Amino acid sequence: MTVLERNLPVPEGHERAKRIREHLDRHGASLAEVVAAIDDVFISHALETAGVLAAEGCAEYAGHIAAQLMVVLEALEWVPIERLQRHAGKFAGPDLLSAARWHGARLTDLLA
Repeated sequence: MTVLERNLPVPEGHERAKRIREHLDRHGASLAEVVAAIDDVFISHALETAGVLAAEGCAEYAGHIAAQLMVVLEALEWVPIERLQRHAGKFAGPDLLSAARWHGARLTDLLA
């Protein structure tokens, strides 16, 4: 019998890691496209690190994953609109600015 089968509380780190992993499974590819279009190696590395750690599925990594995603979020918040407009041609989607805002909002909710 596992902890979940006995209806015992799930540790917060485990739940947070699960939410982050599910989010990255669902939206990680799109977020990676936005980050690639911004063309910043540091941000790309932070997202890649978060993805690798999330794939491990270890609750102990939840804080590290969140820290890496916070780097991505801060970059999305502070990237100048002019830069997004300059790099819009590298983005496969219809609107890089809207995509950056959408992902920023989702990351804000996820990391709250």
